[in-house]
Amino acid sequence: MAKKILIVPAAGKGTRLGSSAPKIFTKIDGDETVFDYIINEAVEVFDEIRLILSPEGQLYVKRHGISIPDNIYILVQEVPTGMFDAIDIAISELLNSNKNERIVIQWGDQPLINKELYRSLIKDLELFDAAIPLIWVRRPYVQFKFSQKKLKILESREGDQCDDVGFKDIGLFSFDKKKLSEVWGKYKSLDSAGNVTNEKSFLKILEYFSNNFNIHWNLNQPNFRGLGINTQNELEEVKKLLLNFKYLK
Repeated sequence: MAKKILIVPAAGKGTRLGSSAPKIFTKIDGDETVFDYIINEAVEVFDEIRLILSPEGQLYVKRHGISIPDNIYILVQEVPTGMFDAIDIAISELLNSNKNERIVIQWGDQPLINKELYRSLIKDLELFDAAIPLIWVRRPYVQFKFSQKKLKILESREGDQCDDVGFKDIGLFSFDKKKLSEVWGKYKSLDSAGNVTNEKSFLKILEYFSNNFNIHWNLNQPNFRGLGINTQNELEEVKKLLLNFKYLK
């Protein structure tokens, strides 16, 4: 049976949230943080979780005595050089082994993914090389644009002009490790830094992956699954959603 591994890049700061805490430790429901919400859903699904923190994030865990389950391994991104580099810290070791593994990557600011979705994506990997949920939104800041079976990913932060409506990801990506290893090293070697950030984009590797392998584009998720927490307004939106969920139970 394939080992199930979750990689959570979470080296971001909570600056735009007006918080001194790392973004993943932002409180969203009483004392419950983004980290708590992710781990509560993920810990019983995955055999191993690799959490990527900044040096400040690692220190925050120690100073606040945050309980880390035994199957979670903390890795540190010493220099903030972008999402691809953060994920590479966790994934390079995995890709060098011959073990049968399923890899799921989840942004560290996405607290609304549930265990049913994790299991669904892992099951998809029995038939597909990758499974990636997409949602249809207005004013996407990242857009997955399909034309003649070709995928183009537009990123507004790199100066790309996204359409008024389009598909975006929900910060969740699953891969068969063997297939991912066939393109990871090739993409890593490319000189493909972003025009604005000068960082290598993780999302752009999906263009290469889609040209060579079979991706299941999961389109059956509600849009709220894609709510991430980057700004104060987004934090308040997530808090209101969770409050409504309590009343609906």
